[in-house]
Amino acid sequence: MPCNARSPFFIYLKSYFLPSMEDDNALTQAQSLWAYAIFSATILFDIGRIVSDLEVKIYDRNNHFIKNWLPFEGSLLSQGQFL
Repeated sequence: MPCNARSPFFIYLKSYFLPSMEDDNALTQAQSLWAYAIFSATILFDIGRIVSDLEVKIYDRNNHFIKNWLPFEGSLLSQGQFL
């Protein structure tokens, strides 16, 4: 699926990463796939930080520490009661 030649992404891609392109109207299928892969990688680069940098501590009613909650172990709702 070729990129739209007038899109800002295509213009940026062509000017910085594909300066030797002669045809201004389309990318080859391989170039489109590489562009999509690079675009996806840049978006997903730091997605793991949302979970890895998150620190939630569970306390009881008397403000005594119980444990750290880890998102991959299950829902926070199943860890206790909400009052």
